[in-house]
Amino acid sequence: AVLPTAYEESAIDLYLTTRKKIGQWLKGQMLLSLVIGLLTFIGLYFLDVKYALLLALLAGVFELIPFVGPVFSGGIAVLIALSTSFNLALYVLILFVIIQQLENNLLVPVVMKYTTNLNPAAILISILIGGTVFGFAGLILAVPASVLIQGVIEKWASAKKRKKGLGL
Repeated sequence: AVLPTAYEESAIDLYLTTRKKIGQWLKGQMLLSLVIGLLTFIGLYFLDVKYALLLALLAGVFELIPFVGPVFSGGIAVLIALSTSFNLALYVLILFVIIQQLENNLLVPVVMKYTTNLNPAAILISILIGGTVFGFAGLILAVPASVLIQGVIEKWASAKKRKKGLGL
């Protein structure tokens, strides 16, 4: 056994809790991708941009890549719109900025709060620290690591309360 028997049950419980929360986080990411793809399609369709559906699918998929994904998908959409007219490219750029502001200030905090039960500020801080310390991999793994840390802290606090006789 890797762990002493006394810690085995706690470790398994922590693993199961973390796995569940990371699954919830992934569901949240998928929901965000779907919403961003849908908003992008609606906007590009009404702006009459060529390949609106393809660009919206690209925006939804690239949404899974923190920070740079939306920039890439927006850049591609702007370049395609630029092949039609400069004004259309400008409108597409404005559309992507509005969608990103809506996502960052409303959608991400709400969706992640309800899917992972992590504070939105904790999510932002974890992404910033993860990206700064570990680069691109840190951006990807920041939220799952935060979920694990939250689980460890919750288990520790719960055990401490039980020892003091403060209930569960």
